[in-house]
Parts: sequence; structure tokens; C-alpha cells
Amino acid sequence: MSFLIFVGMGEWMDSKNAINIGDYVYYKDSGQIVCDNDTKLPLKVIKLVFYFEKDSVLYENGEWDFIEGLERASPLLLELI
Repeated sequence: MSFLIFVGMGEWMDSKNAINIGDYVYYKDSGQIVCDNDTKLPLKVIKLVFYFEKDSVLYENGEWDFIEGLERASPLLLELI
């Protein structure tokens, strides 16, 4: 599942805020990067799923969140960890 934006001349481009497999994300409301509770390392999105009638992400440790509360973390933000 990928969110695409149609750009002129017949080109498709990923939305800047779209979350894809392999991305690191942060919570919109708090601005905190999603991290593992034990290791405190950022969690990578491994799968896009549909839970409780909403789009969601599944992390590498088995936890999940609804996409509506997340945004893709920039590489610069990840360097601050």
C-alpha cells in the first residue's frame, strides 16, 4: 500500500508524508520517534496493515500503531537520537 501523488506529465511521486515499509516514524502529537521500550532504539516499519478498520503500521518488534497519528521521520531527526 503506497500513497502516491499525480504530478504533471504523467508521473507519479510518493507523498512527502507517506509512510512506507522501511521508514522510521514519529508521533505527530508528541514529536517523539517511535522506539523500542527495552532498547530505546528507533523501530522500523516492516508492514502496512489494516487493524480495526484503520490503516496501521507493524514494527519490527511486533508492536503496531494507527497511521493517522504518525509521520515519517527525517534522517536529520534520526541523527539527533
